[in-house]
Amino acid sequence: MLMISAYKFRLYPDEEQEKTLDNQLRICKELYNGAYYERLKHYEKTGRGLTYAEQAGALPEMKKENPELATVHSQVLQDVLRRLDVVQELLRGED
Repeated sequence: MLMISAYKFRLYPDEEQEKTLDNQLRICKELYNGAYYERLKHYEKTGRGLTYAEQAGALPEMKKENPELATVHSQVLQDVLRRLDVVQELLRGED
């Protein structure tokens, strides 16, 4: 018999850690919304949407322009863009 265990981990950040987490969440939300807006505008202009690879390739340049992005690990920023792809795929499936 296969038994699956589940674990629940709770975070109890101190005040400084909580501010850091809140700041990183804000940056990720801004990236998500900005990337979504960029995809919409690109589609309206060209009739073709932007891909994850195109936007992820622009992340290093974006970090140079906005040093605040560099405070969040690169893989986290890449995952934000991947999630945008997942949401778009789900929405396409509903049509």
